[in-house]
Amino acid sequence: MLSEGEQKVLALADFLAESRMRGTKAPLIFDDPVTSLDYRRLDEVAARIQNLAETHQVVVLTHNIMFASALMAARQNKKLRTKIYEVRDGGEAKGILAPDVEPRLDTPADLAKRINVKLQEMTSAEPVVQDALIKETYDLIRAWCEAFVEQELLQNVTQRYRKNIMMTRLSKIDSSRLDAAIAVIEPLFDRACERMTGHSHAAEYMSTKPTVSEVQEDWEKAKAARSAYIAT
Repeated sequence: MLSEGEQKVLALADFLAESRMRGTKAPLIFDDPVTSLDYRRLDEVAARIQNLAETHQVVVLTHNIMFASALMAARQNKKLRTKIYEVRDGGEAKGILAPDVEPRLDTPADLAKRINVKLQEMTSAEPVVQDALIKETYDLIRAWCEAFVEQELLQNVTQRYRKNIMMTRLSKIDSSRLDAAIAVIEPLFDRACERMTGHSHAAEYMSTKPTVSEVQEDWEKAKAARSAYIAT
């Protein structure tokens, strides 16, 4: 008798072999292909799907964050063009499909450029559009905080959903400047989470929406904290 995971592996292997033998270039869609699989096979499936992505358009749907991380890591190694989306719960609106950001691959500098573009757009936007841009900017500020913490504050010693810890990078962390950076980044991250899109807000928040000047001030604090930490 085969376990559910073993049956899944055989079915997936059969599908992949058939796709290769047909020789077509049609798009391939995988709907949570790693259900019931252990983490060793999870990495193998991610690598196989990335190989397929070199010759096919591949769409993968999953709620397994470890599998998503393995796909992202494999994508990074192969430098494939990829779009990442997240299905969000926006309170009363369900199933909101939103472009997602990936802290592991989006650097603080990349995210800073996108934040600056949003800030420029919102200064001349109509009020309704301005509110949406402010929320989108806080989305990016939240992602920037994560990227800054992972890549610069903690020097990539550990990354979310990665199995290995880079112990050799511990000495690169500037412990003398950590407290000052944390004092700014931690409350900023909390504010960004409260004000980003797809977040259910309390009634008192709805009547006190953040202003353009507030998001600009938050961004200036973030940049100052980063500059102080990385200063030589």
